[in-house]
Amino acid sequence: MPKKGKKSIATKSIISILRRSTGQKQTSNSGHESDYEYAQHMQQKFRQVNQQRLGTEQLAKIPQLLKQSGRKLKKGITQAEQQSIEQEICRIDPIITDAEAHGGLFAISNPVARRRIYTIGFSNSI
Repeated sequence: MPKKGKKSIATKSIISILRRSTGQKQTSNSGHESDYEYAQHMQQKFRQVNQQRLGTEQLAKIPQLLKQSGRKLKKGITQAEQQSIEQEICRIDPIITDAEAHGGLFAISNPVARRRIYTIGFSNSI
């Protein structure tokens, strides 16, 4: 058998293996964790955003408060709208500081910061 035939057969098997493995990764990542499991995952006491140390317990409360109040963050939100949401969060839960409210909203709206702060298991429905 010529070399070309052997190469094509070998690449077909590799491609099928890769497709199967990526399919398994997608199915394993699609399952959403419960709020309790997510809270257990965020066990570090502090996260750092924009040179500020923020408490993870308060950061974990921010998405829950947004869900309870029925607010959704748009992608093109103005700074004035964001500040009003931050003030509302601080009014609802006085334990959360202004910096934590700002960092939490920034992390929700920014995909890179969202991965760093909220890590895996965070739903994108907010």
